[in-house]
Amino acid sequence: MDIISFLPLISAIFVFLIGIAILLANYRSSINLTFFLFSLAVFLWFLGTFFLFQNCGDKAAAIFWDKFIYFGVIFIPATLFHFSVIFTKNHKQKYVILNYLISFIFLGFLFTPYFVNDLFIYEYGCHTVANFGHNLFLIYFGIVLLMSHLSIYKSYKKSKDLNLKKEARLIFVAFLALTIGSLAFLPAYKITIFPSPYLAGIISVIVLAYGIGKYQLFNVKVIATELLIFIIWLASLVKILLAKNSTERIFEGSLFIFVIIFGILIIRSVLNEVKRKEEMEKLSRKLAAANARLKELDKLKSDFVSIASHQLRSPLTVIKGYGSMILEGSFGEISKDVKNAVDKIYQSSERLISFVNDLLDASRIERGKMEYNFEKADIFEIVSSVVEEFQLAAKKKGLILELEKEIIQIPPLKLDANKIRQIILNFIDNAIKYTPRGNINVNVLKIGERVEIKVKDTGLGIDKKDQEKIFDQFMRINGKDTAGSIGAGLGLYVARQIARAHGGEVFVESEGQGRGSTFILKLPIENKK
Repeated sequence: MDIISFLPLISAIFVFLIGIAILLANYRSSINLTFFLFSLAVFLWFLGTFFLFQNCGDKAAAIFWDKFIYFGVIFIPATLFHFSVIFTKNHKQKYVILNYLISFIFLGFLFTPYFVNDLFIYEYGCHTVANFGHNLFLIYFGIVLLMSHLSIYKSYKKSKDLNLKKEARLIFVAFLALTIGSLAFLPAYKITIFPSPYLAGIISVIVLAYGIGKYQLFNVKVIATELLIFIIWLASLVKILLAKNSTERIFEGSLFIFVIIFGILIIRSVLNEVKRKEEMEKLSRKLAAANARLKELDKLKSDFVSIASHQLRSPLTVIKGYGSMILEGSFGEISKDVKNAVDKIYQSSERLISFVNDLLDASRIERGKMEYNFEKADIFEIVSSVVEEFQLAAKKKGLILELEKEIIQIPPLKLDANKIRQIILNFIDNAIKYTPRGNINVNVLKIGERVEIKVKDTGLGIDKKDQEKIFDQFMRINGKDTAGSIGAGLGLYVARQIARAHGGEVFVESEGQGRGSTFILKLPIENKK
């Protein structure tokens, strides 16, 4: 026997091993199972061809083995089409069933002389001669192969997933190689051909193996492990068959049992590892989806806050404006009781406007749409104007509000005056709110290449554990001494974001509850904005 007659056997072994390995990698997977059925059909084709070539001198035996070949070949179109349907996720189950029914019909034809008959012997082997039923099968074979290839090709063209496109391309190439293998039918029509088409089985397996290794069409780790174990088992079995005596045979048999048990344990271990990895990947995908959904909801929240705040600000401004005009007597004299009521309306509308402005600023910051107008400005003048604005509020509460300035001249800073003013407003307003008695000192200092604005009070103070939290959104310190205070917990968050946009920072210093607080704004003298 020469190497040519062994080509079908080599192809059969390759196809069978890869089919078994893929099935065992995940026997619950429909695509793995279908690929195994396809590889089994191709295996029968190649195995039968091997025995056919060994029996060309015996007409009856040759015809028997050629019909054995068709037990596999007849089901190649159905299994190939089935595989393409599952891979491309096309809902064509009725066509899958129809193809299997047609295959069984042709299988019935095989037992009659209308499919193949007689024997054609040529230089490289032999083949039964095609009859009417074979002609019909060949037409059917070509149509189904074309449909399967088109299905894979369409999946490749439509898919936007790069990995899926690469997988489809490799499967298409592997199936094309097997299609070329169908040239092995030519001797059925008395056309002599060198039996190279049987190499198609090896080529297709190599292409799929490359795909498995590079893009994990199935599962490379499991399949590689199984193939290695199978080879070891096969080598151990051969050693038993080649044993020279019973003692050696018993030793090799014991070793074979040990190798089988050890191999099964290794395969199970790899399967468990792969399963855990797949579960982690599935969890990771779910977390990624949840994170994307949270980002979407956060954006919707920001958009809602922005729209709602804009809608609220206009009527509140009108309420505040008319309240101010009534208090100033623009509509005539009013009684003391009415004046007190209107003053409460005015103060409440002012607080609401401040709250709405904070919401708008927080929304703009989150969406990256906060606008700044950087110009040279005198920081002391900005702080001085804010302190003057709060003098009346401090006096009403019995507090002393003082401003101190360092003797060293502070150069003009490049900043957004309105935004920095907003930070100082927040600091002093909070100091007045949370200081029941005592005084509030505001300092403007030049320290190195920075300017520091400090607002120090003798108020309620802040615990160490809460000093960083108060700069978070909607964060307010709850306690019996702060129960009556009004605020949304956004002012300090906005202040920190504005300071950072200027290349500065805000933070707080406090010795704890009841020991006062110092809020500090640091700004660079040379702002690169």
